[in-house]
Amino acid sequence: MGRGAELGPAKRLSARWFVPLTEAIDREQQAVWRGDVGVDRKRYGPYLLLLPPESLAVITVHTALNQCLSNGGTAKFVSVVTAIGRHAQAEVAIMKLKRKDRLAWRRLNEMMRTGSHKPQMVTRHARAALESDEDWPTASVVKLGSVLLDLLFETARVELDPLSAVATPRPGEVGGDAGGAGVGASGGGGP
Repeated sequence: MGRGAELGPAKRLSARWFVPLTEAIDREQQAVWRGDVGVDRKRYGPYLLLLPPESLAVITVHTALNQCLSNGGTAKFVSVVTAIGRHAQAEVAIMKLKRKDRLAWRRLNEMMRTGSHKPQMVTRHARAALESDEDWPTASVVKLGSVLLDLLFETARVELDPLSAVATPRPGEVGGDAGGAGVGASGGGGP
């Protein structure tokens, strides 16, 4: 997933955002299970249920932060949600591979340890070992990433201390550019 989300302040944000985001994802998964009507819930719902809320929260926070930090503090919305969806797909493929083929799992694990992996490559290797799995439809990947990023926006907050100019998280706010075209790792006003 990249190393941007492993920096000190990013680690602190991740830790503080984790529980509220996990709870929000759990509520959304419960809504999917109940069959509650929601915009595009039938499209992304089956994919949302493939991983536990804790895994989805880690994927969402780390991917969003890494996308922003690796692009100078901002990132295109579509790039972020697509990356979140692809990372979730890669995690599902890894889980399947782990259960099905231990030798392939060890090879994949070695690739990940050496840092020579990308989500698409992980998915490709896992799919090759499983043979019958195909990539998720792009629209579903984007919808899943969108709902997860939306849940992050609803639960994550960043509070700026005006005296020290150090960002301290508070529940539900992630900065962005004024036009709303991107996702920002800093700045942004709040309620």
